[in-house]
Amino acid sequence: MLKTLLLRLVLPLLMVFPSVNQITPGLYVLSPTDGQVVAGTVEVKGSVPDDDFDYAEVSFAFSGETISNWFLISRLDQTVHDETLALWDTTTITDGVYKLKVTVHRKNGSTSEITVEDIRVGNYTHYDLPTATAVVASAVETPSAVETVEPTVVMKPLPTDLPKNPASIGEDDFKLSLISGITLAVLVLVVLGIYVLFRRVARK
Repeated sequence: MLKTLLLRLVLPLLMVFPSVNQITPGLYVLSPTDGQVVAGTVEVKGSVPDDDFDYAEVSFAFSGETISNWFLISRLDQTVHDETLALWDTTTITDGVYKLKVTVHRKNGSTSEITVEDIRVGNYTHYDLPTATAVVASAVETPSAVETVEPTVVMKPLPTDLPKNPASIGEDDFKLSLISGITLAVLVLVVLGIYVLFRRVARK
């Protein structure tokens, strides 16, 4: 496992500098990688070792199965170094998560294998690729001086006097009405008295 991790770290550097013709020995897969989303015809690229080589097989299986049923993609009768191991036509299978295996069979009967996990085939399914989440710290402005807020005095309006009701009777008006009524009553009584008196005189 450690050897495989070191190879995957070193191989990209060797691919960046093509002037270096060194070939890294061993069994490894350059592409596809763990967790990669693929579609169409996928180029399986890598290398198989030379020592006591008999043949190699590239196969795939559904990911997550306890007992995997491996399906053959290609058989290699010659060693390959940093080149195409197989062409995997993913249009013939359903979309989903798969794993890829390269197995080397030696003449002495021993085998070596390497597995690439969680390859997501998405010919008709959209997979969201993981993206780095940038954490942006928001700047909080600190006021240089504490502002004091003066309380605002709210002036309450004073109640205004209601206009004088023209139908209301004041004290002076009441007295005047009373005097006028008494005077009118006295006059009526005087007139009636004079009338009665003239009637009596006329009868005699």
